[in-house]
Amino acid sequence: MIKSNRMKMKNQAVSVKNFPLILLAAGRSSRMGTPKGLLDFQGRPWLVVQLQRFKAAGGRRAIIVLGFHYEHYREHLPWLEEAGDCPVRQFGLEISVVLNTAPEEGQFSSLQCAISFLLDGKINSAERGRPASGRSAVRPPKGGLIISSAEPSGPISGGDSQRESGRK
Repeated sequence: MIKSNRMKMKNQAVSVKNFPLILLAAGRSSRMGTPKGLLDFQGRPWLVVQLQRFKAAGGRRAIIVLGFHYEHYREHLPWLEEAGDCPVRQFGLEISVVLNTAPEEGQFSSLQCAISFLLDGKINSAERGRPASGRSAVRPPKGGLIISSAEPSGPISGGDSQRESGRK
């Protein structure tokens, strides 16, 4: 069975259009003093640059996870509020916003919110900050995931290097 699944995957063309982008932008940004996703990058907010790059690569769908500073994001990018109720078309993408109500639990809790949203298609179950109740395991949706965090330096990292090393 495993061998036949591998063969099927080898024969399928892998394309970014089959993967939703997940942007993790729920962090506190305490050292930066401003939400990282709103940092100016080449004249645009970093979050917008990531969405536009994903579209340019052929992407079709994005999920943005917000938490701390949700209000700042909404003030700077008003379309985010509407995307919290239902997907919106922005930058040629279908964009949904999921609110992590427990962002202090870290990036993994934001990822859980996004995966719950993808599996259930409901924002309210994802807002709890944990996978939908009754699930014994979290599995990615068909096609997989592309994950990025609101770190101007690049994709999701293993965590805060200062926190990991014990420094504050």
